[in-house]
Amino acid sequence: MSDEVTGRGPTPPLPASDDAVHTWHYPLDLTSAIVIEPDPAGGGYLCRPEHIFAAATPAWGLSRDDLAAARNLVDARVGGKVPDKVPDQLSDRPTEKSTGPAPVELSDPDSEEGIAEAFVDLLRHEVIPLVPGFRVVRLVPPPEARGERPIRENGSSSVVVGERVVVTWVRHVVDMVHEAPRTLAHLDAVEHFEVPETHGMLLWTTPSGREVPVAWATKYLPRARDGWDWCVDLTQRALGIEPEGSRPAGSGAATASTGIPIDTWVADFPARLGRVAAKLHLALATPSSVVPEPVAAAPPDLIRAWHSAALERLEAAEQVAHDGALEGVADVLLPRLPALRAVIDRIEDVARSAEGSADEGGAEDAAAAEKSAKDGAKDGTRVWIQRVHGDLHVGQVLRWPGGLVVVDFHPNPVVEVAGLTVGQSMAPTARDLARLLRSLDHVARVVDKGTGFTMTPQVDAWSRRAREMLLEAYRGELAAAGRAELLDDRLIEPFEAEQLCHEIVYAGLYVPSWVYAPLGGLWQSYDALGEGASVVDLRSVEAPAQDASPAGRRRRGRRAKPAED
Repeated sequence: MSDEVTGRGPTPPLPASDDAVHTWHYPLDLTSAIVIEPDPAGGGYLCRPEHIFAAATPAWGLSRDDLAAARNLVDARVGGKVPDKVPDQLSDRPTEKSTGPAPVELSDPDSEEGIAEAFVDLLRHEVIPLVPGFRVVRLVPPPEARGERPIRENGSSSVVVGERVVVTWVRHVVDMVHEAPRTLAHLDAVEHFEVPETHGMLLWTTPSGREVPVAWATKYLPRARDGWDWCVDLTQRALGIEPEGSRPAGSGAATASTGIPIDTWVADFPARLGRVAAKLHLALATPSSVVPEPVAAAPPDLIRAWHSAALERLEAAEQVAHDGALEGVADVLLPRLPALRAVIDRIEDVARSAEGSADEGGAEDAAAAEKSAKDGAKDGTRVWIQRVHGDLHVGQVLRWPGGLVVVDFHPNPVVEVAGLTVGQSMAPTARDLARLLRSLDHVARVVDKGTGFTMTPQVDAWSRRAREMLLEAYRGELAAAGRAELLDDRLIEPFEAEQLCHEIVYAGLYVPSWVYAPLGGLWQSYDALGEGASVVDLRSVEAPAQDASPAGRRRRGRRAKPAED
């Protein structure tokens, strides 16, 4: 059961001071705090854990004598010099405009060692400092944990404490709506167990009044691997490629009589992905005390905003092609623009079909609402939206000895198009599913690249089968729960087309060497007839013989410049 320690609503932001730069502090213990300050580069706020004399904050309610004693304890703990007297700035009566204690550097101000442990201890305490502008949310109190190590693949932003808890610091905060805290609290309320147990989080209220997460604590999953690791591994095995130096991990591992490591997940892991996604969406669609009405009908204007957002993404990808900076994009994308646009325009058709039901009905009880949802989904007059993950791809699905779990519910703040929110808060399940399907194809492209593009026909065939398997398993899970209406099949291909364009834009902005992955998906999924080009049914398409060789692929622009070592 959820336990929100400092209240259910956001606390008001602290009043602005007269200083040019404002700084906010939340004390974790006597020696450390979370420090937030405006990003000098603009675009948000910088957030960092820092060693300071946090006992000086009014939140601890210490007298001057207590402060002196606490300061001596702090110096003894960190090996600093004990002061002769309490500095003036540590008075227990700060000015009204103070936003926290004046930081007093300790012996090693750059070190973050011990701060994650302090956050875990904070979540275990029954009494937590009440600081204006901050709120501590405790869902499941963490176990006692001692000792720290950073998670290497995520730099110093995540720290494993005592091999029992993972603390994540949000280094850059954007002053926009973030739905993750409410989503995680809802999943806890409906007892969905296929996400890592969330112990708690620290929320900060921005000057505009929005609550944003600045720190998280979740259960540590030993030997966990993300999907860009374990999915690639299993795809290689499915194609007869033995991953170098790898060994099967997690449930289902075995050893063949030949002594070659095998993994029983090879044959069905796409279906497992589909089922875990469906179970997540079913949980998110279940009413709770946190989200009493998790499913709603999408108004036609919102559906048209999805269409506008997808067209903007298509135009951005087209610009990348015309810029000519990425090899192969113009050759592959430009002939397929009419086909992509035709697919994306189906969203407008969905909006028109929803027009007739936009004003129907009034207040309904739960049973009537569920029947209405199912009827509306069957006749195509309604599109249902709900809380979704928001950035669901294979990398967000961890495999560990306990099975699969979905992570990272705080990747994207909600954004707006034409004044309508089209981000993470409420969206069709098809949005998550399209991203997951695309990422599974990207796994296939990673494997293809690893072979020097010598197995492209086999990789294409595997990708088609795997994506069908994922989709079939997803639909089956919804049907078994009696909630088939949660997936609107009409939106899958348009959102996939949008995601392909997004990946091209992302490659152009950040990782040029990644562009081969979306180009491979475009090549497989669409023909290149120019005007009048149509979408090819993935269940029937076969790789043309003349395009099977790596040389043929390169001539047609499919192969991007490989990443430089």
